[in-house]
Amino acid sequence: MNQPLFDHYLFLALREVARGDVSMDVVTGELRRYGAPVPARIVDALADLQYGGYLRARVTGDRPWSLLELTPPGMRLLADWLPSAA
Repeated sequence: MNQPLFDHYLFLALREVARGDVSMDVVTGELRRYGAPVPARIVDALADLQYGGYLRARVTGDRPWSLLELTPPGMRLLADWLPSAA
């Protein structure tokens, strides 16, 4: 897995996942934060990050909405990017 170049929307997406702000319907893939739809550019960034192995949906029992969480590569990527975003 190659680390993607720093991108503002990828960084925002990683940060929102790290904060526990993004939930995903594990059946439909719909994303929301604070009960509202996630903006389209962040959705695109989240999809890219999930496809790249930086994020995963935590499936828990019967709950259709599950929080997205960072994988170990996602945690490293966010840590590497934090100085870049300051």
